[in-house]
Amino acid sequence: MSVLELEEIDVTYERRDHVKLKAVVGASLSVDRGQIVGLVGESGCGKSSLARAAVGLVAPTAGRVRFEGEDVSFFAVSERAVRRQAAGQKTA
Repeated sequence: MSVLELEEIDVTYERRDHVKLKAVVGASLSVDRGQIVGLVGESGCGKSSLARAAVGLVAPTAGRVRFEGEDVSFFAVSERAVRRQAAGQKTA
């Protein structure tokens, strides 16, 4: 089982002038326990936005983020922080 799964993730930001900017469209990724993953790409291609969605700093506009099999895509920010802290304690 993958520890982290991203399925068809979209991340969209809204600018101050209300124009929507699609930073990530349809990205999928799975990471097994102990696996090291690097995101590589050109400047502005969505690497940071995808990483932020993966760790819960931004909510994906579409798609699913699963951590240890549980859908965490729509957790509140406070719940995401609790889950990240618990995950760090498991591996220590």
